Amino acid sequence: MRLISKVFPWTIDIESQSPITCGDIWEAMHFALQEPIVESEWGFIARDGKLREAVEAATKKRLAADPTADKRARRIDFLGDTTLFRGLEKDDDFAKQVLVPGGKGCSETWVIKLIA
Repeated sequence: MRLISKVFPWTIDIESQSPITCGDIWEAMHFALQEPIVESEWGFIARDGKLREAVEAATKKRLAADPTADKRARRIDFLGDTTLFRGLEKDDDFAKQVLVPGGKGCSETWVIKLIA
């Protein structure tokens, strides 16, 4: 199963030999959004002044809530205040637009809906 979003540019792949549960989806989303932003992603973010400011503000807010946390920006910071999960939806047209042409296919692609 592949998860994509209209809010963030990453894909989240869930591989399982057994049926995928809601818990698997929650765990995969949590793990993916806790990943530090890497240099190539930061390069994309830094090109947009407003986006960079928003990510830096979200990082600062997260660190204020937990001063012992890792100081690096995380993917969750990219979301700013848009962090409430509202479910999954099918949107095959959107998936065709955002997935890399010729990339590894996936039998099920779902769009994560998030709100502020």
